[in-house]
Amino acid sequence: MANIYQGPDSCYGRFERIYVPGRGVTARNVKHFIALILRDLRRGWTYDHRCRRIPMDKRLAVKRLLYLVPLTKKHTRDVKQVWAVREAVLDALAKIGATRKKALLA
Repeated sequence: MANIYQGPDSCYGRFERIYVPGRGVTARNVKHFIALILRDLRRGWTYDHRCRRIPMDKRLAVKRLLYLVPLTKKHTRDVKQVWAVREAVLDALAKIGATRKKALLA
């Protein structure tokens, strides 16, 4: 199962020669994940974990954005970083017009 966004061996790294640097989701690199997720939403497609093109819609974008918070908990276990990532994710959700209530139901 390939990483979609992070590292040179990720789907983005292999096919588009851009990727999120580092290991894990942190407050420092979350803006890169968000930028790529929003890019996928604008262009209408993304990659799955087998690096196949799949449709990207608002619902999938919301799911991927929200999943950044538990990944940060897993990767850092630092409460300040988790809160910083949470705030960045909420800002990104607002940009795509996802209300907090809708985001939690996705």
